[in-house]
Amino acid sequence: MTTSSVFKMVKLLSILLCFFLFSCNAQQAHQLTTLSEEVKETSGLLIWEGAFYTFNDSGGEPELYQLDTLSGEVLRTLPVKGAKNKDWEAITTDGKYIYIGDIGNNMGGRKDLVIYKCPIEGLKSGALNAEEIEISYEDQDDFKHKGHDHEFDGEGLFVRNDKLYLISKNWEKDESKIYEVPTKPGEYELEEEEKIDVFGKVTDAFFSEKHNSLFLIGYGKFPFITYLKDFDGNHASLEVTLPVTSPNGFQTEGISVSGGRIYYTSEQVDIFEAELARYFVSDFAQLIKVYLKGSTIKVSAQVKMKEIIIEKKKGKNLLELEDLNARSKSIPVWSFDDEDEVYVKIKLENGAECRQRISLKD
Repeated sequence: MTTSSVFKMVKLLSILLCFFLFSCNAQQAHQLTTLSEEVKETSGLLIWEGAFYTFNDSGGEPELYQLDTLSGEVLRTLPVKGAKNKDWEAITTDGKYIYIGDIGNNMGGRKDLVIYKCPIEGLKSGALNAEEIEISYEDQDDFKHKGHDHEFDGEGLFVRNDKLYLISKNWEKDESKIYEVPTKPGEYELEEEEKIDVFGKVTDAFFSEKHNSLFLIGYGKFPFITYLKDFDGNHASLEVTLPVTSPNGFQTEGISVSGGRIYYTSEQVDIFEAELARYFVSDFAQLIKVYLKGSTIKVSAQVKMKEIIIEKKKGKNLLELEDLNARSKSIPVWSFDDEDEVYVKIKLENGAECRQRISLKD
């Protein structure tokens, strides 16, 4: 057996072990279908008027594919005229236009990043006409990276309050930058708007106006989806991260939210086919409950908690409670009641991690 074969086998066994550990207890994803070989490198997901669209990433054709959500087959192929696909990684819409991000930058050396802007009417006519929004990063001055050692990759676009944003994929640490992107075709140097802590490498993002929440998908210790409730551009009142547990959800790529459902795609990995799967928003929103009652913080969860940490805003730990093995806990605030607010960080037995902001002052 070659070294390459051994490496692939070890990787596969590691993936299967992670799936087994978390699928026993975690809120379960539901696989809708495996996807056609034609979209095995699915890298983004758009839902519009009940129809699902995806595309392939680096080296794929500059095309969108409408999916049959029952069979996983391609119903229609929509060419994007005036576009190339060097490394498409993201797609979103503001209701008038579709934005397709050719923003993949694994090695950190690209100087031709572009977002294609297409009138959304093209979804009905069957052909999309693209204009170019050319972008670069104001804070990048080194383009000689030789590997995954930089913070200038990008795989997520989302629209919030009628503004277009790009969220970075950071290869160095669990932190992503958010950049506002002008929507008028032209050439722009993007400046960092915010920086947020994330659970790993973000491969897509979606902002839901209905839920006023940002949803992230990616991979770190394991594939994950993060729910950021009441996201204001920097902070969230509640953060919940769940390990993805669908059968083929090892390389999570695209995410979109419709109604109360979170839909996502995973690309083909080894023997596992590409898939379309979903969670419910309630799987995240109702997983824990944290509130202040008098001089006590009350914490309850749908599954057993392993650990609770009370943090200051800047991350300094005020209190650590370990080996809990409990679904509820009461925490008196007398030891840190001089704080205006604290963050309650919770680790659950199903692999989920939650963090909620609690005000201690009226």
